[in-house]
Amino acid sequence: MGSIQKYALHGFLGSACDFAHGVDLFEYAGPSLGLDQWAKEFNRKTRDVENKMLVGYSLGGRLALHALAESPSAWKSALFLSTHFGLETEGEKCSRHSIDLLWSQLIEQAEWSHFLSAWNAQAVFKGTAAICRMEQVSRRALWADAMRHWSLGVQRSFLKDLHSLKIPWFYVVGERDYAAVNRAKKLPKSKVKIIPDAGHRVHLDQPEIIGEIYDELENS
Repeated sequence: MGSIQKYALHGFLGSACDFAHGVDLFEYAGPSLGLDQWAKEFNRKTRDVENKMLVGYSLGGRLALHALAESPSAWKSALFLSTHFGLETEGEKCSRHSIDLLWSQLIEQAEWSHFLSAWNAQAVFKGTAAICRMEQVSRRALWADAMRHWSLGVQRSFLKDLHSLKIPWFYVVGERDYAAVNRAKKLPKSKVKIIPDAGHRVHLDQPEIIGEIYDELENS
């Protein structure tokens, strides 16, 4: 078996440059097609690579879950970084989608610097690496569409899928990402890695540890 090819899916406002093996989410399909169609296009365009690992951070992790559900036999292993596997109730989904629609309006209408300040002020980003995404203003229309059509509020829960996933995988969260740590309690303990001195942007807070997890997964 040859060396494994990694496909790393970045998070919201991210880019392929965020990971050594990063890919641009928008290269495969536009957000307006929805999560399931994106997964189909992504799997179709990567199907010729046989030995491959799927990596996803935050939004990219949610897209990775859809790709695995669409074609579970296509991937040899998977790594989920700070990934929400889905809300459980219709009420939670409706509430989240409403919030994300407001974010999409802010993305379209506000000064970009104002939007970034509001985005980075969210509680989920406390205790994690600070980043500025001024360059993403050129893709604000795509990000607004992503907030609408890739919202956590329109995603189904993948909790059962993770419990039955047959390939090697890990679910990685920073210890200061408290909501994610709490969600991780619903997963098999052997699959969960809680990273010390890290928050939501766990790959930026502890890149060396994440690299070690890559190696562990690749050798499993």
